[in-house]
Amino acid sequence: MWKYTLRWVNGSDSEQYWNVNQYDQFTLQSGYMVSADVTLYGNCTFGVTVGTDNAFTSAMLAFSAATTSFSLNSNPLYEWRFNQAGTTITIKCYLEASFNTSRSPDYQVSAYLQDETANNGKYPAYQCYQDSIGTVYSSSYKVNDHSEGAAWIKACLLAHEGTLFNGRPWLSQTQEGTIWPD
Repeated sequence: MWKYTLRWVNGSDSEQYWNVNQYDQFTLQSGYMVSADVTLYGNCTFGVTVGTDNAFTSAMLAFSAATTSFSLNSNPLYEWRFNQAGTTITIKCYLEASFNTSRSPDYQVSAYLQDETANNGKYPAYQCYQDSIGTVYSSSYKVNDHSEGAAWIKACLLAHEGTLFNGRPWLSQTQEGTIWPD
């Protein structure tokens, strides 16, 4: 018999709707958590789903009695963080609400005066990432900060159904691969 404290944390800026093992359902505001003390008598798996207004993700938290340790399996990996500190297990979900707009943005054309090589790897820059099948995507505009780049990646993933994020995103002063939105 093993006793643990499980903590479920909303790491996003959106309200999240959690479901643990189909029975425990709760809503978490940004930055809030729910905790529960559990007693385990052997191997155990917790199925976790999290939704926002327009997005969904899931994970499996598994306990091994043989090693007295937990593991977290999720897809996509970048939406989740897992930490085991003694008998406290923390699962943090970063899923944000995504908004699908049918109206394309109004583009403004103007002269660009900044030296393209002077700002490599810093904002503003084109946001880039590679998906699980090797396709590189670049934003059609320069993002100004991390949160704008993260929002672009989420929107791009939603627009290219069936693709998964692979590796670390990067910034570039030049566009690479598939430019989205075109």
